[in-house]
Amino acid sequence: MINTETPSAKALSSDCLIQKFSPNHGKLRSFKLLKNIRHPSVVSVQNFYDEMGEPRFVLSWVDGSIMAWTKKSGAGKILKTSMNGTCPSSTFRRMLVDICSGLEHLFKHGVYPIKIGVNDIFMQTIGTRSYARLLISDEYVCAAKQLAPAAKAKHEEKLWSEVKVAALKIFNEAEKTQNTQMTDPIASRFFKYIGNGKGSGKLDGYPFAWTAEQKAKYLLWIVSMGKAVVSKSLQGSGITWPGTSKSGNLPAPLQQMIDHDKARANPSKYKISDPFDYLRICKDIIKHWLVLPKPVQQGCTSWDMLVERMEKWNPMIWCKLYERFE
Repeated sequence: MINTETPSAKALSSDCLIQKFSPNHGKLRSFKLLKNIRHPSVVSVQNFYDEMGEPRFVLSWVDGSIMAWTKKSGAGKILKTSMNGTCPSSTFRRMLVDICSGLEHLFKHGVYPIKIGVNDIFMQTIGTRSYARLLISDEYVCAAKQLAPAAKAKHEEKLWSEVKVAALKIFNEAEKTQNTQMTDPIASRFFKYIGNGKGSGKLDGYPFAWTAEQKAKYLLWIVSMGKAVVSKSLQGSGITWPGTSKSGNLPAPLQQMIDHDKARANPSKYKISDPFDYLRICKDIIKHWLVLPKPVQQGCTSWDMLVERMEKWNPMIWCKLYERFE
């Protein structure tokens, strides 16, 4: 049970939460485990005291549950409308990144919550901004030393799965509140990407609203890794060359680029069965656009149009690449 109180000392006062428990000597051990956990996205345990034989935790302040906030006023801050439906806003994505960062911080300090759900995520409003906070109740905590390495890895996987479920539940509640249930496919991939084992920072960079220039630079960076590295990561990605026409030609400007390459003294020799060569030819067109012959340029009015066509030929290509190379 959590109560709100305003302790005061002379002229100073501070709002806080008081978590009450029935008599249990194990709470003091939990306090020793939790007292040093300090992260902006985790509700911190400030103090521990005993009242009439019953233990009390003094917690940092939060304003209420994230689900209550979503239903009342937060739905509009959670959602963003795109051409393909609704997706998480930058505000909500930042909240999720912060929560994931907080969970990583707990793991680092050997604290493993037994569960994480929407009831464990709270909101704190500071000025005009709202922040998500993860509440780790002591009765839901187990120390790392109590878990064998294999069990620890399995438990981490379970917790990340629960964070995914919680994030999607909050998002769906926002869609319901706003009377919209057409989710952008990129959003669906984003939620699945949570807890991918690559760190919360990678979640922050997910390609929601990348410009053509950002996509082009990312493509150049990937190809620069070399065939051996890239080909291995592309296995099973579903990224392929686009289909050919009845005459056996690839869509413009790929066919024109291949024809131009064959006429060169030292051709690049693109292999149309190789996904890496597909990325390589797109990279070459973008990188050398200004010096390519007119037949190639006439097949595409600009290099950024090629970026658009890449998305048509391989839907979700930037998400697929990001998930494999980050």
